[in-house]
Amino acid sequence: MTTIPHPEKQLVTLAEAQRWSPADYLLQRKYDGELAALPLNGAVLAAEFMRAPISGHFYPQSDLEMFACCPGGWWAALTVAEVHGQNVLGASTRDRWALLTELSPHFTPDIVLAEIVTDVAAALASGAEGVAAHTWESPWGAMLAHKAESIWTCRVTSKGATQSVGLADAGTGADRGNLTLRGGKCDRVQLGSVIRVAGMGLTESGKIRQPTPCREWLVTV
Repeated sequence: MTTIPHPEKQLVTLAEAQRWSPADYLLQRKYDGELAALPLNGAVLAAEFMRAPISGHFYPQSDLEMFACCPGGWWAALTVAEVHGQNVLGASTRDRWALLTELSPHFTPDIVLAEIVTDVAAALASGAEGVAAHTWESPWGAMLAHKAESIWTCRVTSKGATQSVGLADAGTGADRGNLTLRGGKCDRVQLGSVIRVAGMGLTESGKIRQPTPCREWLVTV
């Protein structure tokens, strides 16, 4: 069976993503799941498997409705990877999308077609993790993406020798994990400093996922 490689993502700003045109790209909502191969009717789909909801992940209402119907998990089909044993990931996005839509009538109740995005800001406002853009004439392997971020105000609770600082939520005191402060930033803070941290939601244990300092990151020393 065809192995599904993760596409290389080039992250862009919201302003850049809002200029994407459906004439140039297949625009799909980015799902907060696990990329895997899904056999279906003589083909193999590249799909995101969505497990039971995890705290801190990004789930629009449509995802929660699917979890209610399929508590064991469900699939969001992104593209076709293989047809009757032939790898088609080298085909254009346009051709693979046509194959996927042809197969969609055979989807079982736990499979949905990846949501097409027409308004990037609206998709993010609905709770989506992000939006991915695949050029119509390109093979599978690269995409542009804009990912949603949340921002936390945190207090520095520890400093290490590797430019890493420990974080606690400035409002609740909850442990938010660790953050690496490079480029001299670590020298500008001390225990008790308040900083602003961006990340991709929270892990199940309440830590900030993929934390980075905000542009205006230092609140108080």
